[in-house]
Amino acid sequence: MNGFSVSSRLTVSDWKAYQAAYTRRTQTRDWRGAALVLGALVVMGPLVYSLTRLRLTPAEANWLFIGVLVGYGSLVLVGRVVRFWMRPLQDGAFLGEWTFDFSPLGVRTHRPQVDATTSWGAVREITSTADHLFIWIDVIAAYVVPVRDLPAAMTREGAQSILHDLKAQVVGSPRGAGASIPSAERYVPQHAPQLPRSVTRSIQALMRWLTWRPFDARALDASDFAIAVLALASVGLVIGLGRIGVGPNAEFNFFTAQVLGCKTLGLLAIGWIVWRTTDPQASWRSVLFVLASLTLLAVPVRWGIDQLGYGAARTVASVGLLGVQLVYLTQALKVATGYRQLRAVTLSLIALVIGTALIARYLEAGPIWYMPENEGLNTYTRSEHEAERLLMGQPARIYAAVAAMAPRSGDGSIYMVGFAGVGEQKVFAGRSRLRPR
Repeated sequence: MNGFSVSSRLTVSDWKAYQAAYTRRTQTRDWRGAALVLGALVVMGPLVYSLTRLRLTPAEANWLFIGVLVGYGSLVLVGRVVRFWMRPLQDGAFLGEWTFDFSPLGVRTHRPQVDATTSWGAVREITSTADHLFIWIDVIAAYVVPVRDLPAAMTREGAQSILHDLKAQVVGSPRGAGASIPSAERYVPQHAPQLPRSVTRSIQALMRWLTWRPFDARALDASDFAIAVLALASVGLVIGLGRIGVGPNAEFNFFTAQVLGCKTLGLLAIGWIVWRTTDPQASWRSVLFVLASLTLLAVPVRWGIDQLGYGAARTVASVGLLGVQLVYLTQALKVATGYRQLRAVTLSLIALVIGTALIARYLEAGPIWYMPENEGLNTYTRSEHEAERLLMGQPARIYAAVAAMAPRSGDGSIYMVGFAGVGEQKVFAGRSRLRPR
C-alpha cells in the first residue's frame, strides 16, 4: 500500500490542540482517571477527620467547603501557569515547518537540520479530532498532523484509515515491526565496570568521605549487610548511651520502641525523597548508606548536646550539627551523581523538620531507661479485683465519715476532702499538712 505526504506549518494553536489531546489521553486512560479523583476524595476525608481529632477542633462545614474551593482553585491556577511556562520555542522542536512522509517504511519527518524515521512498530495508537491527526509513539509523545494540510480530496477519516492500514501491514508481517528498515550498526557505550559490593570498600569510602578526601562513588552503592550494620550500630548507640547515668537497677522503657520505629520510618521516608528528587537519580543503596552513616555519627553528638541542658549553647550546637550533616549530604550526593543536588537536600531538610516536630508533639515517650519505684515499700499495689472493690466502696466510706462527725451549731464549718492517687508518696502527705492553713 502506498502512503502519502503532508507539508505543514505547526503553530501555537496546534500546540494547544496537542496539549488538550494528551490531557484527555492521560486522564481517560483505562480506569486511572476516575481512580485518581475518587482516590483523592477517599484520602482527603480521613485526613481532614484526623487533623480535626488531633487539634480537638471540629471543622465547620462552611469553612471546609471554602477550603476545598480554594485548594481546587489553586490547583487550576498552578496548572494554567505551568501550561504557560511549557509554551514551545519559536525555533524549537515543535513550531515551524514540517514534512511528513507516510509509507510502509514508517513515518519519515523532515525539518530544517532534522531528518528522522520512525518505524510503524514504534507507533502505539492513531487518533484524531476534527482538526488534527495524532500518531502516538508514547503516552504523551505524538506526531501532530493538521487536517487542513492533508492532500486534496483526502478526508480525515480517509487519512486515518490509510495510516491504520500501513501500521497493520508492517506490524502484522511475519518478520515483525522493523523488517522493512535495515538495521544500522549501533554504538554501544562503554561503561565503567561495576565492582563487586564489599563492606570493606564501603567503610573505606565512608572514612575518606568523613575526612573530606576523594573516594570512589561506586563504593557508596553498599551491600545490604553494610547498611544493616550501620543501622544496628545506630540503634545500639541510642540504647547504650541512654543507659549511662541512669543507675544500676534501670529498666528499659518499651514504650520508646515505637518512637524508635517511627524515627526509623521517618529516615526511610527522607531517603525516599532524596532518591526520587536527585537528577540524575542516585541509587537507592547509596542513599541508604549515606543516611545510615550520617545517623551513626549524629547519635553520639546528639547525646552530648542533650547533656548541655536547655539554653543558648544547646540551640547553637543543634543548629551546627544540622548544618554539618547537610554539608556532608550535599557532598556525598554530588560525588554519587556528578551534580549538586540542592533540591533533594532542601526537600529532605523540610521533611526532617516536619517529622521531628510531629514526633516531639505526638510520639514522645520519655527516656529509654528509667528507675522503677521500690515495690517493696509501695503497699498500694493490689489486684484488679481489690482495686475495683476499693473504688466502689469510696462513697460508703465518705458517708460514714461524715455521719461520725459531731454535730455543730452556730458558725458554719468548712471541710476538705482530699484524694491521693498513691498515698505513700510524699507529695500527698505534704498537701495534707497544709489543711490547717
